[in-house]
Amino acid sequence: MKRKPSPKQLEILAYLRENETITLAEATKLIGTAYAGRRRYTGMTLSRMVKQNLITRIKPGLFKLGPSISPKIPDEQMTMFSAFGLEHGNLLF
Repeated sequence: MKRKPSPKQLEILAYLRENETITLAEATKLIGTAYAGRRRYTGMTLSRMVKQNLITRIKPGLFKLGPSISPKIPDEQMTMFSAFGLEHGNLLF
């Protein structure tokens, strides 16, 4: 059974839908954890996302959307979803 992505993972996925790739440094700034070891925490989050096939590691510290995630939904298709009160950030697959 697949687990739903966490709120921090959803932020990373939303970023990747708008941008082709994300670095470890960008992800660390994006999810803004208050932990002293936030770079390590972010790395562990990204590692879990790779294991779940949400993202793919291109090389150490560089990631892109995984094969199980669809790219950004075109704006003309979003009008159908906006009628139901859904926005880009609420859509996963």
